Amino acid sequence: MATSDGEHPLAGRGKEVFFMGAAKKLNRPPSVIIAESLASTRAKSFQGNDWGRRHVAAWEDIPGPVDPGVRARERALRLAIVGWAMIAETHMMMYGSPMGDDGFLGPAWVQMGEGLRAQLNGQCGRFDCGTLDALILDISHAVGAPLEH
Repeated sequence: MATSDGEHPLAGRGKEVFFMGAAKKLNRPPSVIIAESLASTRAKSFQGNDWGRRHVAAWEDIPGPVDPGVRARERALRLAIVGWAMIAETHMMMYGSPMGDDGFLGPAWVQMGEGLRAQLNGQCGRFDCGTLDALILDISHAVGAPLEH
């Protein structure tokens, strides 16, 4: 979600309030967390890690030897996770406060995240569900609305 000049739209807009995670997680909007997760998995995927290669292929929607229904579910999971993350990121952009501070939308957003995590118990195709689960948890902590463990 960078602007036309390449700068993140939240640059200089109260990131210290928005990103509530541990010190190493500060200043990381959800879109950056997603990009970092994929980059980390991609780096591991070329070290003989078949799950890493399959996970990256699923995230990047690269065709592979999977049933069309499974591939459609991979796409749906990816879009759901990105959409959920962008709801939190755009909340900060529009209202200037983190999702975790919103007493009405925050709990609903948390329920969505818990639902996404539950979906990881179903068919996930080539995705590494542990990696997706960690991503969802990382995003929830970054926006001050941690999910139950």
